[in-house]
Amino acid sequence: MKAVPFHYRRPLVAVAAALGLGIWAGVRFEYVPWLCLAGLALCCLAVFLLRRMGKRMVAGGMGAFLFLGMLLAGHAAHPSLPPRDVYLVSGIVAEDMTLRDDGTAAGYLIDVHIQGEAGSYTLRRVYWTYVYDSEIGFLPLDGQRVSFTGTVYPPSGQTNPYGFDFRMFLLQKGVSVGISGAKEPQVLDHPGRGLSSFLFQTRKYLTERTKVIFGDGFALPAALLLGERDHLPQETQDSFSAAGVAHVLAVSGLHVGLLAGIIQWLLRERMSPGKRLAVLGAFLLFYCSLLNFSAPVVRASLLLMAAGMRRLVRRAPDPLTILSAAFVLILLFRPLDLFSASFQLSFGAVAGIVMLKPQLEKWLQKLRPAAVRDGIGVTLSATAGAALPTIQIFHHFSLVGLVINPLICGIFTVILPLYALALAVGCIYLEAGVALALPLNKVAEWIIGAIAWAGKLPFASVNVPFLPWYALLAIVLCLLLLTRYILLSGKKKAAIGLCALAASFALWQGTVCRDVQYIQFDMGRADAAMILDGEETVLIDAGEYGGDLADYLLSTGRQADHVLITHLHIDHCMGLRELMEADIPIGRIILPEGALAQQVDEGCVELIYALEERGVPILFWAAGDQMQTARTRIQATWPIRGTVRAGYDSNRYPMALVCDLDGVELLSASDIAGEYERYAASDVDILKVSHHGSKYSTKDLFLDLTTPSAALVTGTGRSDTHPHPDTLQRLESRGISVFNTGEWGAITIRIHEGQAQLIPYLSGSDGI
Repeated sequence: MKAVPFHYRRPLVAVAAALGLGIWAGVRFEYVPWLCLAGLALCCLAVFLLRRMGKRMVAGGMGAFLFLGMLLAGHAAHPSLPPRDVYLVSGIVAEDMTLRDDGTAAGYLIDVHIQGEAGSYTLRRVYWTYVYDSEIGFLPLDGQRVSFTGTVYPPSGQTNPYGFDFRMFLLQKGVSVGISGAKEPQVLDHPGRGLSSFLFQTRKYLTERTKVIFGDGFALPAALLLGERDHLPQETQDSFSAAGVAHVLAVSGLHVGLLAGIIQWLLRERMSPGKRLAVLGAFLLFYCSLLNFSAPVVRASLLLMAAGMRRLVRRAPDPLTILSAAFVLILLFRPLDLFSASFQLSFGAVAGIVMLKPQLEKWLQKLRPAAVRDGIGVTLSATAGAALPTIQIFHHFSLVGLVINPLICGIFTVILPLYALALAVGCIYLEAGVALALPLNKVAEWIIGAIAWAGKLPFASVNVPFLPWYALLAIVLCLLLLTRYILLSGKKKAAIGLCALAASFALWQGTVCRDVQYIQFDMGRADAAMILDGEETVLIDAGEYGGDLADYLLSTGRQADHVLITHLHIDHCMGLRELMEADIPIGRIILPEGALAQQVDEGCVELIYALEERGVPILFWAAGDQMQTARTRIQATWPIRGTVRAGYDSNRYPMALVCDLDGVELLSASDIAGEYERYAASDVDILKVSHHGSKYSTKDLFLDLTTPSAALVTGTGRSDTHPHPDTLQRLESRGISVFNTGEWGAITIRIHEGQAQLIPYLSGSDGI
């Protein structure tokens, strides 16, 4: 009997794969609407003709969903935007505004109308930030209609290699523009917002009720039941992540399944199966709405309802088809969710259970009791399914999680219904709910402590670099070979898997860059650069926020061997905080002579002392001090030893550095003030312009002494002062090519055979 191809037996799986590929292509490549529409029309015509001829329509359907995915994703990722300008803004606050640690308030507005010289526009949802202390003295509440004058801007996308894509983050939330500022704010009225306001107020009431019932221990039940993870201490979240059990903190299949099971159990004697399924559907719809239709909750709800409906009609549910149906339904309405961490992790984990658990059960069939075997099978298969997105997003893999996950999942299977019971009872009779919560709080303290201990064990987790696409394909192929869907002998599967891994390794060896590289990161009006010389990594400053630096180091499997902080101002130093939080090894810190005796930011000094307490050596350089890596020499040209006077602005005495990058010389001028920059000058090929291109730096005398052919500017690209037009004019009048990170993103200088190639991250060119 001839075997039926996989995509014929499970057409919805093939359609889901085509839709996902189309969405990926619609975001990654240039969006051409007419081409997508033409492709969709042709594929629909092919489906119609194939049906008329009595042939299978899977290929045509896959093509249709491929072009549909491109169309949906392209439209979502490339919305029409109002021009950047100052507008009079009117909108309704969506949920309460939050006050952040840096003194700014942030939140979302819906049903927004903006009016200015550029015209009038209506926007469905925007992201709003303002300085709380100086611009506005109150935090608007959910449902209040506010009016103010603010600047509308398009959110910036990814501008650094392996960096954070703020634009995509907002687009996934249905936000295409941001608004900053709140000049002359007014609260016009409080109209309420119908169903969405009711749901928010319900969630807010339940959160407040959880606080009253559970007291100091409310953060864990609020996260498990309501998805309110913001209340969890960062230390607790880091402990769960290090132990590999952070998934239990996110409301997902485990949580939804338990709550649905409780409802089904309560109604089992009172209703027919059809009515129970209807009640369950109503509850799941309400619960999804309450949690803002987060991908894991929607996915779990769809899977439960699909499985229930197939059982109702007495058909054995095919888990892979049901999972594919949930995948398609979510992405048809929210195509950009394909790129979100929660979506990838939740679907990856469930796909692992569906596809890998049967094979694992065969290998573990002698293990007793059955509950332990089942728990281990679920844990290992879910971990394998979620491993790739975990590595690609968080760059680490938990080893201890493989051991403790079955136990932790079992514990939370018990504690979650008890939390729900305590909350339900407490909403009716507060004292009874508090009494139930007391022992649960004690148990939660023990669980959190045990997980924190497990997360601190040696080798609890290992850092794993970002995997290129060909390595991902090879690993996915190896995982598929372990499933029952590939009908080959064990020897053939092993041979194919080994060949795929070998080819991936050979391709990696052939594509890895071995040239010396200098990367000037885009940090807004802040400085951070990195030199890659073989296995050694040198950082020159760390910016104000070091998230992109940490992501780059984790993604490439590097550590910060040498960190040169040119002076202790926030925009050059505070990024060390993110490197410390990511546990990136730091070899040593080098500061300019007298750095701690100048006018500095106290937060930077605290970071230096914290690193010193961790055992990181702190060195102080002056002109003439230098270091050497394999093909790079770095020498300080300023400040001059013995001339540094205490109590002055750090911009007088920052560390200026000449970097010989395998024969190409670059001068990193830090923020050195104009009257001192001539003392730091050196004849170089490339200049990293001082003080973000301010008006009072990079004077004619300095340029006469340095004579660069190219200049790097770390400015915003939108300011009249940084970089200043006068400074840019001085550079351009001398024929110096100017690369502004605010316009081009990160600038990579690659040295090959003594020649420098400058590659802007956002240009898409081969470099200059």
